[in-house]
Amino acid sequence: MTIRELIQTINRGKLEAVYLLFGEERYYARQAEKALIEAALPPEDRDMGLRIFEQDPSVPELMQAIESMPFFGGKNVIIVRDTKLFRAGKNDAGPEASDKSDTRLFDCLQHIPDYTHLLFIAGDKVDKRRKLFKAVEKAGAVVELVPLKARDSREWVQERLREEGKTIAPEALDYLMTGLSFMPQISMGFLDNETQKIALHTGERQRVSLDDVEATLAGVPEVNIFAMIDAMSQKNITLALRLLDGQLATGEPPMRMLMLIARQTRALLYAKELAADGKTSQDIAKILGLHPFVAEKMLGQARRFSEGKLKQILIMISDVDRAIKSGRAGNVSLEGIVIEMCRG
Repeated sequence: MTIRELIQTINRGKLEAVYLLFGEERYYARQAEKALIEAALPPEDRDMGLRIFEQDPSVPELMQAIESMPFFGGKNVIIVRDTKLFRAGKNDAGPEASDKSDTRLFDCLQHIPDYTHLLFIAGDKVDKRRKLFKAVEKAGAVVELVPLKARDSREWVQERLREEGKTIAPEALDYLMTGLSFMPQISMGFLDNETQKIALHTGERQRVSLDDVEATLAGVPEVNIFAMIDAMSQKNITLALRLLDGQLATGEPPMRMLMLIARQTRALLYAKELAADGKTSQDIAKILGLHPFVAEKMLGQARRFSEGKLKQILIMISDVDRAIKSGRAGNVSLEGIVIEMCRG
C-alpha cells in the first residue's frame, strides 16, 4: 500500500488500530495525521481525544494513553512523532535482544482497544525484523514514505490544481516538468508550496498559463538553469546573463550554480553522443529518465553546440571549480562560462 492509498482509505472512514509511517518524506506524514484526526475525531472532541507526542513517551505513559477510555464514548487518537521504537538495537545481539524491554508494549499493540487509533511516525529506516514492527504490521498498516520522483509528479500537480479549482495549460505543465525533471528527488512540501503559489498567481482565472508558471518558478535554480542553457544554445548572451545574475542576486552560491551548469552540460554532451548513435528523443528520455518533452528540448539544445564546445566548457568548469574553492574566482568566472557557451 502506498501512502496516497492509505490516506484515501482513511478518508473513506476505514481506520486501522495502529499505523507506522517511516522514511524521508514528511509531507505525507502530516497529511496522514490530518486525515486520521478528521476521520476519527469531531472538532469538539479533539481537546480531550487527541494526544500528540513529539518524541517517544515512556512505555507506561504510552500504554496508559492507548488504554484510557475516552469520555462520552468517543475515540482516542495518539500520534507519536520521530519515534525510535522501531530502529535496530544499539548492540549486535540482534533484534530479539532489542525487544526484551518492549514486551509490555508488544502485548499492548496486539490488543489495542477499538476506541483507540495509534500513529507512529519514524523518520529513519526501521528494522523490519523487530517484534514491534511485526506487531504493527499484523494489527494495522505499515507504509514507507518514499520521495516523489520527477517523472511521477505530472499527475500529482494536475490533481493538486484540481483541488484548487484550476486546470493547467499543456505548455505550462511541460515547463514545470522541465524544471522538476532535473531534481533527483522532489520534496512534497516544496512541490505543494509551489503549486499553491501558481494557483494564487492566476487570481480569478481558472486556467494556469505558461506566464503564471514562469513567474512563480523564476527563483527556482533548476528551472532557471534550464532556461539559461536554452538561452545560451540560442546565443542570447543578454538573456543568459540576466538569468544568471538573477539567481546570484537571490543569494544562490556560485558553487551551486556551477554545479548545476556542469550537470546540464554533461547531460547535453551525453544526449549528443546518444543521438550520434542513432537514438531518438524517446530513447534518450528512457535512458536519462526524463519526460519526453524535456528530452526533446534537451536534444534540440545539444544540436546547437558542437561536441568540442561542450567538452571545452566542461574543462572551463573544472578550472573555475578549483579557482572558486581556492578563493581566486567568483561571479565573474561564471559569467565567463556563459559568454563562452554563447559564442558557439
